[in-house]
Amino acid sequence: MKSSIELVYAKLCSLDVRQTDLQRCTHGTEHTLGVNMFRTFFMTQLVCSSFSSMRLSFRYMSRRRPICCHQQLSKASPKFQKNSQCRPGFLSVLLSFSLFGTSTSTDENMKQDLNEQNQDISDLIQKGKKMLVKGEHTSKAEMLYLHALHIALERKDRRVIARVQDLLANLALTTNQLDKAEPLFRNVLQNLIATGTSQTDPAVLEISLKLASIYAQRGEKELAITGYEWCSETCRNNVKEMEKKNLKTKEYSNGLALLGMILDSYGRYLHDISENKLAFAYTAEALEISKLLFGEKDIRTLVLLNDLSSIKSTMGDYNKALEYARRAIKVAEENPSIADASEKAIFYANLSYIYVQQGRTEEAEATFKQALVEVSKTKDNELKSHIASLINTLPLKNKSDDKKDGSNN
Repeated sequence: MKSSIELVYAKLCSLDVRQTDLQRCTHGTEHTLGVNMFRTFFMTQLVCSSFSSMRLSFRYMSRRRPICCHQQLSKASPKFQKNSQCRPGFLSVLLSFSLFGTSTSTDENMKQDLNEQNQDISDLIQKGKKMLVKGEHTSKAEMLYLHALHIALERKDRRVIARVQDLLANLALTTNQLDKAEPLFRNVLQNLIATGTSQTDPAVLEISLKLASIYAQRGEKELAITGYEWCSETCRNNVKEMEKKNLKTKEYSNGLALLGMILDSYGRYLHDISENKLAFAYTAEALEISKLLFGEKDIRTLVLLNDLSSIKSTMGDYNKALEYARRAIKVAEENPSIADASEKAIFYANLSYIYVQQGRTEEAEATFKQALVEVSKTKDNELKSHIASLINTLPLKNKSDDKKDGSNN
């Protein structure tokens, strides 16, 4: 038996797709978008979202980045690898998406679409957002969004429909309901195209990127890679066109940030499927963009350095891995306001693993103890538990004492 909320979803999601005027508007887009079979399929199926704020809660983001160096050490904890704040697999890509954020005028665009005629929809949305901020159950906000969507569908205002569907889709992602998010995102994309949005528009690219990440989460490798490739190629072309026209404007910075977002996300996926040479190339390019946009002394740059260290470690190039790891820690220690304790705990834990692989046991032990010190300053019990558990796999002295320190703090 389907729940009442599932029945509402089924009804509201199907209403929009069945609209004959929408079908007329989207008819023929397959030729426009179908430079190849992928574009035809992907542009009518996938999603990412420029409507929701793409500014990242970055201090939370790096805590959700994988402790890649310890990947082979933590196989006994698949739940932690896929679902925790530190190693959640692709859910981290879906929720916070990347180190990069685009400065699209999200709120302004929303206000333009939700004009005076849609004040009732705007009120429902704002009420739902306040509920989420207060930490109330997501189903309450979801029902308000569904009510807003129903009103928008009755008015056949596609841009407003897309806005509300996007909110619902992202809400579904936060609760890892990918099967619910995907059709909503498809409808958002259809409405964008129907209202004249270009296939190269950042909104379409962000939607496609998020859907590529959904396919990655589902293990649909071919679709994921095709989506990532299309996003990176299209966004790169957008940036090049602006460079040719010497448009070094806010739009250019946003385009560059979006490219960094795509490269970072794709690099993490490639690393996850053991395509490490390609992962390194994409992540290294993302690092250069991060340094250009945010500078050397920025947490986004440090996390990418840590990622490169992880990739090189997986490849067995421990000297290079050590170089990147040390760079990240050096900047973090010299600039206390950049990285919080949880981020530094991850950096030190990764560094300790590299030392172990090099046979430098004393340095590995000292570094691991520093990871325990840093993690003890946080309230992240799952991260504490994971880092403490690494003591069982590291050839360190006084394991029982270290483990006790990590779990008690």
